[in-house]
Amino acid sequence: RYSYNSTTKTYTQDAGFPVTINDVRSETLVIDREPTGRLWATWVQGDRVYLNHTTTDDRTWATPFPLPVAGSTVTADDISSVIAFRDDRIGVMWSNQVDETMSFAVHLNSAAPGTWGAREIAYSGPSSTDDHISLASVQGAGGRVLAAVKTGRSGAGVLNHLLDRNPTTGAWTSHTFGIGSDHHTRPIVAVDSQRQEVHMFATAGESGGTIYRKTAPLS
Repeated sequence: RYSYNSTTKTYTQDAGFPVTINDVRSETLVIDREPTGRLWATWVQGDRVYLNHTTTDDRTWATPFPLPVAGSTVTADDISSVIAFRDDRIGVMWSNQVDETMSFAVHLNSAAPGTWGAREIAYSGPSSTDDHISLASVQGAGGRVLAAVKTGRSGAGVLNHLLDRNPTTGAWTSHTFGIGSDHHTRPIVAVDSQRQEVHMFATAGESGGTIYRKTAPLS
């Protein structure tokens, strides 16, 4: 953990850090902080989606545990990501190339760490998943979550798209960013709450090249 000095414009490592979150190698590891102050981390380990969280402060972490939700047994090439949203919950999205789904599960901050809601299928279908996930929450929208993800499709098939979670129903809709022939990769989503816009970025070609942006109103 680092603190920023606005006078010198430098970051300084905080005392007592770094600390250990897990003891395995993983393709990705993502962290976010729920409004209570607790940090959460997620990654894929041994073909399972795993989680860990802090207990008393940022230096003290619990024991990692697998996500106790259906569909969280995945492949070594799958990844997971975590996002805090509303003011009382945390969500995990993961790719599953076994059953070709992008899934999401919600944990209430007031519940025990191992208590999670039922699996939400955010997207599914043939070649619907690849290991690319970027999450953003829309402040003041009652729990709306956006996800920039990538599929395994080519040609005229949807390659990168934006998933949009309805905060009332928990249902997800999909909006196309680019198709297979565009060769976009590593999609990222960012929300401008002041202007009520969503920005999505990706690189093309898939082995490196130009960074592209598309923008849409949140409405």
